[in-house]
Amino acid sequence: MRAMILSLGLLAACGAPTSSTSPPQTDCVASTIRNCVCPDTSAGSQSCTTTGRWGVCGDCAGIAPTCKKDAMSSSSANDCCSKELDDFGNCCTGDACCNSRNHSGAVASSCVCDTGYVESIGFSANDRRCVAAPDLEPSDWNLAYWAPGTYDANMWICLNRHPNGTAQSNGNMVKVANNGTAAAGSYGVALGVQNVSSGKFSYSTPVLVATTGTPAGSVTQWLGPLCVTFSTTSLPAGTYRLAVVADIDGAVGESDGTNNLSAGASTFYLN
Repeated sequence: MRAMILSLGLLAACGAPTSSTSPPQTDCVASTIRNCVCPDTSAGSQSCTTTGRWGVCGDCAGIAPTCKKDAMSSSSANDCCSKELDDFGNCCTGDACCNSRNHSGAVASSCVCDTGYVESIGFSANDRRCVAAPDLEPSDWNLAYWAPGTYDANMWICLNRHPNGTAQSNGNMVKVANNGTAAAGSYGVALGVQNVSSGKFSYSTPVLVATTGTPAGSVTQWLGPLCVTFSTTSLPAGTYRLAVVADIDGAVGESDGTNNLSAGASTFYLN
């Protein structure tokens, strides 16, 4: 009987067994916000839920991206996620930087400016901006000339004027067109001769001057009266023709500088 009472006493002292569990695992403190990377690689944000778990990287709102996505305006390619910038100053990637709306096109994996546009300063694989440019070209001309020995020993090329200084109405004129996409500033136009064999152009001053330049899509015309004259003794003997060169000093940055010379069809011999 004593042993039974002792056993019951021990049970009473120990009491009923209790259960215990570890605290729930958490990744964060509720309502905390952190940066995350969205599926489009731009920066976004995540919020910590009430259960201590990070939520899904949402709609990329709440924290400003660390770089600008394609089609976003930027003043520098370095601010773009792609590190590339198109002609309008918008971030872009690859060939998307190089298409007709940006005044350029992809040719053999290279970005080439459209006709009438030139590469901007600093043009590169990361800055594919093309800018409008003028394109000067002699569009029409008619000149009178006196070969050496016909008036004196020199070559004379005239616009409605005789070598003796008398103004004449010969129907002479010189026209230069700007076929580019931007206005051309002041430039000079030379009247001279071109060696048919070598293609070399020779001329003398004065040159015609477009003081106010020529707007895009416009034509500048000269009627004279004016003459230029020069000795031909230093020129190699051969067949020549009259020629006109626009922007003789290269003062205008053109989209095409290969069409500045226009030579006549008629030829004459100089010796």
